[in-house]
Amino acid sequence: MAGDYGEINSRADFFRVLSRARELTRAYLQKFSDDWALNRINTELDAIQNWTANGREPSEEERGRVDIGLVAVRELEDSPLDGMEEYCQLLCGLDAYVEDWPDDATANASPENPAIQRPDGLKQRSKEEFFDLYFRFSGAEAAGMSREEYHKNFFEAEEKPGMTYWAQDPPNSDDITMRIVPTERELHLFLDEVPVSTDSPPKPPHVSYGVEEPDL
Repeated sequence: MAGDYGEINSRADFFRVLSRARELTRAYLQKFSDDWALNRINTELDAIQNWTANGREPSEEERGRVDIGLVAVRELEDSPLDGMEEYCQLLCGLDAYVEDWPDDATANASPENPAIQRPDGLKQRSKEEFFDLYFRFSGAEAAGMSREEYHKNFFEAEEKPGMTYWAQDPPNSDDITMRIVPTERELHLFLDEVPVSTDSPPKPPHVSYGVEEPDL
């Protein structure tokens, strides 16, 4: 959640803070090349850069190896060097962010900064929240398809680095239709209450990422 990661509320913030931390570390090492803590931090920051380059996501094992925040607090927090307080704060935020590796909606949400909502009723969701709604209202479960199978067939293949997820809150109704509207870097999930009518029109086909799927 926002605040747990210092200045980092998104992937873009993460890469900006990572770049700044590496820049500061190299500057300190020019003056104190033999400092154990600075060299340890420099090695870990280079590793984080490699783990997250070109859209790659760090593995759980890699994320668990990061301890730059702990090193900074134990070894550098009381240092009289200029800018050390800001430096340690950057490292602690990076450490927590890499350990959790949250999506943008999770990183940016807090009681003071709730999930973003737009005029069309779409709210920014975490990837997990989005898929929960997607699977729930797709009709796939009633057709005997598991979450894992549906995720692999209709969700996983369309994921892109940096994508954000937006969905409406479900209406208070037992009859809801779902619409998926993709854009270049966003997925929009609309949940519409079906009006009560004596004449039931044909149900529109479910569309996933712009590709019509067979009726479920």
